Amino acid sequence: MGYLKPGEIQYLAAPARQVYPRWLAKKRANVTRLGEASALNRLVEDVEPLDEMGARIMWLRDRKKATKVVLFFHGGGYVAPILKGHFTWCWNCYVGDSSGMKSEVAVAILEYTLCPQAQYPSQH
Repeated sequence: MGYLKPGEIQYLAAPARQVYPRWLAKKRANVTRLGEASALNRLVEDVEPLDEMGARIMWLRDRKKATKVVLFFHGGGYVAPILKGHFTWCWNCYVGDSSGMKSEVAVAILEYTLCPQAQYPSQH
């Protein structure tokens, strides 16, 4: 059994800049189809640039109204980009059906430069 090199993994997986808006669009379509109109206001694209090197935070839910923030690192050893399943997991765990929650929770998902374009500890 072989393994994939970092460049091969990145070639096969879409970058976060494509995954995030696609995931939001699909999630919006699903909640609309299911008649969950209250979830639509939690599905707004919000990207916060952090530096000139390209690091960004992709937000799930309204960061300005949040009383609590979960900072999510998707893993992948600085090689694999975030997958749509990571967004779904964050939504289900922290944002989804929050009608009974007393706190407004937003999830900050960090997008950073992957190896080999940037090497640890210079992930931006």
